[in-house]
Amino acid sequence: MNATPPTPADPTSRGAAERSSKSSPHTRILVVDDERVILQFLEEVLTGEGYDVETAGGGALAIQRINAVPFDLVLTDLKMPSVGGIEILHHIARLDRNIMTIVMTGYATVETAVEALKFGAEDYIIKPFQIDEILIAVSRALQKRGLILENQQYQKQLEEKVIERTDQLRRAHRDLQQAHVDLRLAYDETLRAISALLELKDTETEGHSQRVTEYTIEIGRRLGVPDEQLVDIWRGALLHDIGKVGIPDSILLKPGPLTPEERMVMETHSVIGFKAIEGISFLREASKIVLCHQEKWDGTGYPQGLKGEEIPIGARLFAVADTCDAITSDRPYRAGRSLEVARKEIARFSGRQFDPRVVEAFMTITEEDFLRMGARFAQPPLRADRTEWHLNRARGATDDRDGGGDHPDTRAAAGG
Repeated sequence: MNATPPTPADPTSRGAAERSSKSSPHTRILVVDDERVILQFLEEVLTGEGYDVETAGGGALAIQRINAVPFDLVLTDLKMPSVGGIEILHHIARLDRNIMTIVMTGYATVETAVEALKFGAEDYIIKPFQIDEILIAVSRALQKRGLILENQQYQKQLEEKVIERTDQLRRAHRDLQQAHVDLRLAYDETLRAISALLELKDTETEGHSQRVTEYTIEIGRRLGVPDEQLVDIWRGALLHDIGKVGIPDSILLKPGPLTPEERMVMETHSVIGFKAIEGISFLREASKIVLCHQEKWDGTGYPQGLKGEEIPIGARLFAVADTCDAITSDRPYRAGRSLEVARKEIARFSGRQFDPRVVEAFMTITEEDFLRMGARFAQPPLRADRTEWHLNRARGATDDRDGGGDHPDTRAAAGG
């Protein structure tokens, strides 16, 4: 409220020229004052600068218009009947619409100025005012609003880019994980193929490596071996006999018993296999099973004579699984025996050839579980032209070449 009319500006002044060049068409300004002459004068001046101007003769009407129209700037008198400028500032602050505010007053005090600025006013103009003063304040407030909006837009774009980039990274990570899974599956399929090729020399033991691997993993699960460790054990069990590719066929396929010299050559297959794969990063842990799969719990195995828990857990699991398959698989000179027979034989050698804890876990395998696992890799029919060869090996053979000799000294020994 102020009876003093505003002081007109010199239209030829440099400030007026600068304001004119910076006018913002379509910028909406609400002028609020309880004096009509002030409203009319400011509407005329601001409209002349290119602004879209609306007026309100009181605070209550101003709040109604602010709720209805997205104004860019509110230029309000501070002291008005009923609803004053401070109430308008409060209302605008609650709306949070990036509305800039300028306060006009004819009753200036430090307290009112501080209060107005505290509640978000961008400027504080004392009546009577110069028109230049109003226009400069308006221009400055709108420029600040423009910077605020630009910053908000930049932040929004930045957030969108971060979200987009995060999504890209998430997809890339997911694709990388899938590629890793696919690669691991490809590795493992290659291992299966290698295992199958190794068994081609003796078709009567076809499926042996797959069955033994299945049994080994099942016993490991029942013993509580972590899944991550079982992956390496699976690979080692599947490749346990890979070193036999380095053994001459004259020894590997000899129908009769081996000489002491031939036996020494035969027992090198675990070291040959270990050296063949230890340098392959994803088979490094598996290579320990290949090396140690002929070790025995009491230290009488080979090649290192390891004892007890010096033997890797995968090799201890494999020893029981391999013996189970040797006892329950068909041979030309005998039919495969039952799981119950295998249990008794393995229990008899617990603490000597086998880890007692592994034997205990093996004993929990039911007949149903055993048949289910064995059926996945069933033996092919025995060929008549190989029967005599196997019978010759069975007569007095004390080696472990085919994983199932019936000699009393090796009946429970894992043969692969």
